[in-house]
Amino acid sequence: MILYTRFVPRAASCLKTFSVLAGLLAVTSVAAQKLRDYPILKELNKQGFEIKQIREVSTIKEFIEALDNNTAIILNPGDYYFTDSDILGDEEEQNQLDNFEELSTHYTDNYIHELHDLAIIAKGEERPRFLQPDGYNHVMKFRDVENLFMQNLFLGHETAGYCMGGVLLIYNGENILLDQMVLSGSGTEGLSMIDITDLKITNSLITESSEQLATFSNVHDAVLEECNFLENNVSLRGFAVYHSNLTFTDCTIREIYDFYYNPWDYYGSSYDVMFVIDDYDFGEWYIDREADPVPEDYTHSLIGFENTTINDELVNHTYDLSPDVEYEEYEEYYEEYEEEEDWNEGDYEEEEYEDPDHSDTVYD
Repeated sequence: MILYTRFVPRAASCLKTFSVLAGLLAVTSVAAQKLRDYPILKELNKQGFEIKQIREVSTIKEFIEALDNNTAIILNPGDYYFTDSDILGDEEEQNQLDNFEELSTHYTDNYIHELHDLAIIAKGEERPRFLQPDGYNHVMKFRDVENLFMQNLFLGHETAGYCMGGVLLIYNGENILLDQMVLSGSGTEGLSMIDITDLKITNSLITESSEQLATFSNVHDAVLEECNFLENNVSLRGFAVYHSNLTFTDCTIREIYDFYYNPWDYYGSSYDVMFVIDDYDFGEWYIDREADPVPEDYTHSLIGFENTTINDELVNHTYDLSPDVEYEEYEEYYEEYEEEEDWNEGDYEEEEYEDPDHSDTVYD
């Protein structure tokens, strides 16, 4: 009896411990099974991500609620409407909007923010659609994010956007991976990338942009691989690049504007050109550059093209806008430009002056 009374509590304690361990093993088994269902998550963890939980969602509210660190959000097929924005709406219309901010501490003013190790992926081959009814807002916006992965998603406006209605905006990010994305139907541009280090976009389509294709402002170590910029009808320019380092590899760009190998052929205007390079920071459209300026050590852009087709021409070319680079092949052009600058210092009426030898460059 003495032995019985001594060992019963221990046996009960052991049973409780075994019960807890069994529960943990069951949870681990479920997590492991889900990781097996999504090999990409195991691959992300090998690349430095830390995905610890998986949430499967079917509605926009479930998606907002699932926003968390170290999380993979698996989206079932369907439409996910951001019904919480109407920038130009009156007070009555504003009051009828959904309030998604009460669903998550990581969602404020239409921004998904302050998150790390977040994966947002489609459950199957059918691409879920994130839609923005407000033509004056981006479809999806992120800020202050690290280790963000998005795969096989469609982002677009319910109808074509206007004015500031871009598609995807990411501000202040590190290690951003976008794969098999379709960014469609913007009033400004498909990509608005600002203050990002380590950006990789692969196998994606940017289409139906109406003002320009993309902004890259203070973006470093960016690679666009097998991306297509097709069926856009931009009215202002192609790419706005400011103090950024990016490479296009095996991409296709089809645009109404001509491509020039001489970067100075783009100088003098922010309109009707394929590139605006270091001339103006279009990041100012979206953020306060006085409060968050570009670091002074970033003073120029480096843009590379590797096996990229631009307007049916195969291009392997690099623009290095460093002031330390001497463009021997452009020396004659520099001299012409300096003479024109001297001429412009005289008395004249302000009007457009077109360089007779470089007719595509317009000086205001």
